[in-house]
Amino acid sequence: LHTAYRRQRQMCIRDSYRKELFRVLKDDGCYLLSLAGKLDGYYGPLMRGDTRKIVDPETDVGSVLFDPDDIVKEFKRFKIIKTQTISKAGLMHGSIYNRVTHAFIMEKSTTQVNVNTDFSQLGS
Repeated sequence: LHTAYRRQRQMCIRDSYRKELFRVLKDDGCYLLSLAGKLDGYYGPLMRGDTRKIVDPETDVGSVLFDPDDIVKEFKRFKIIKTQTISKAGLMHGSIYNRVTHAFIMEKSTTQVNVNTDFSQLGS
């Protein structure tokens, strides 16, 4: 699976993505998911109301923004091994913004999901 999860704006498409990921991931395989968060300095202000869906005005490409809790809920068939939230200045379309990225390492869970997350980590 080589497609941006955050670009899948409809829940049914994200459901299919996760089902296919679960199917093809080896039992001892890991999956890395990295995506912009709702508090991202560039994408965050593009949210309107309570919707997480945004469209980048520079590229006209749609995305969905996530909080760590959103990912935990959507990937409930997976065991999250590690998560990290990174907040740092970054260049986007020629300007500097405070970028907020959530990274998750996860694996298949064939038993009860035991989520081990630490959302307080801020890395550089």
